[in-house]
Amino acid sequence: MIATNIREEARNSLKGKWKKSMIMLLIEALILGVVAVINNAIKESSLIKPLFALLETVIQVPLAFGLIHSFIKLKRNEDVEYFDFVKIGFSNFKKSWAICFRTLLKMIVPIICIIVAMCLIFTMIFVGGIAGIASGAGQQTLGLVILGILIYVVAIAYAVIIGLKYALSVYVAYDNLDMSAKEVVEKSEELMSGHRGDLFVLLLSFIGWALLCYVPVLFAILSCIIIPLVIIFGACAVAAILALGSYVAMAKVCFYDDILQLNSEKTTVEVQE
Repeated sequence: MIATNIREEARNSLKGKWKKSMIMLLIEALILGVVAVINNAIKESSLIKPLFALLETVIQVPLAFGLIHSFIKLKRNEDVEYFDFVKIGFSNFKKSWAICFRTLLKMIVPIICIIVAMCLIFTMIFVGGIAGIASGAGQQTLGLVILGILIYVVAIAYAVIIGLKYALSVYVAYDNLDMSAKEVVEKSEELMSGHRGDLFVLLLSFIGWALLCYVPVLFAILSCIIIPLVIIFGACAVAAILALGSYVAMAKVCFYDDILQLNSEKTTVEVQE
């Protein structure tokens, strides 16, 4: 699977649909943004602040679930409206979180390693650092910090490798409504066998576009004295980020459909043999 071909397929799939896809992403950003603003506006001492902080986290998973399913509909030329992803996400609230928890359970080892590494690094820097230097054990402290950083880097790499196995879980759920969260996650692992590198390369191929999206942001910062230019460059940055988000989301759907096609062809060949 070649990343260039998948990106081309994504662009073709988005023809005439850029507006709808970008508006859906904007709506999601506005929903999360409003909740975040309200949460930040509430005083720390308020009893409802933890509730809004929890709400901010809880709604992200079903909204992401609904967006993925809406992009699948767009790709397959099925009817989808701007707010359908909200309805889809919250009507599958339990399933979206079940898939999320199943994925996290599969990644428990790298997650624990990351937490341990971070605790080791911060403990050595903020607790053991001064004491270590005062007692002449600075080199030992530095060694533990380096060890923590190495564990952190390795754990992150391992988490990415493991995470790629389950990257198609929500996509699989769209085509298999009768599957449980466990079955969906296992199906994703099956489909991604031998293709984790393909997805990783595909996602890496968008780095250049991501950097370009921040060019208008840089111009907006440099022209901060001239308000009209800030507004223009700010609007351009938002549009660029939404366009890139649509591009990446559709590319992942194309990747999923291509995997399904390859899997189907492989099954057909095996049956014929």
